[in-house]
Amino acid sequence: MQQRFVKETILAMNPVAFGRMKSALVGEYIQFRIVTPERITKETLAEKLHDYFEKIQYKTGKKFEDLLKNYTAVLDSLVEPHVAKTPQSKKNEPTPITPRSRKYYEKAVEIKQALKSLTDLTDYSRLMLCLYASIINSNEEKLRNLDFALTCLNPDVIIAAMKNEKASALFGKKNPKPRFDTSDPYATDSSFFVIVIIMLYAIIGDNLEEDLENE
Repeated sequence: MQQRFVKETILAMNPVAFGRMKSALVGEYIQFRIVTPERITKETLAEKLHDYFEKIQYKTGKKFEDLLKNYTAVLDSLVEPHVAKTPQSKKNEPTPITPRSRKYYEKAVEIKQALKSLTDLTDYSRLMLCLYASIINSNEEKLRNLDFALTCLNPDVIIAAMKNEKASALFGKKNPKPRFDTSDPYATDSSFFVIVIIMLYAIIGDNLEEDLENE
């Protein structure tokens, strides 16, 4: 799965998406000691990412599939609490309408439970990232609708919002700690952001190229 993941995302990206993804990854999460950023090709970064994921697996004892499970579990924890639930049905009253956001979330869960391919991972990621983008842009206490257009997926905004997430406050604690600690590039928190960034640019890649052509 690791080889397919890198091959079908990094190597398949158009130049615009790859350039922006490279800028988001290199320096903060992925380090090159000799090669300068402008000389980093798709093949160079793909090889580096293989090494990166191998080091995380060696350090944490987790397989690549476990890193993907962590990715989906973390996304779920960021999204599900903010999605409106279907109201309970009451006797002699019409069946309650399931909020659109809940329908999309339940579809994402369905895909996750049977996740076997990169297509599944891409479909799941688009649903969940669109839900997350809608949550951070909404004033609703619980999200009832969502924007499913690719234009809602702004990587800079989404990553910044995730970095600002706070851990659940313990009783009596007024200033909860940040949800994520990326000080160690080879920890699962860091791998989560690496996978999020790759998936974001893999999803919006063609849209970025079209926007550039229309400028």
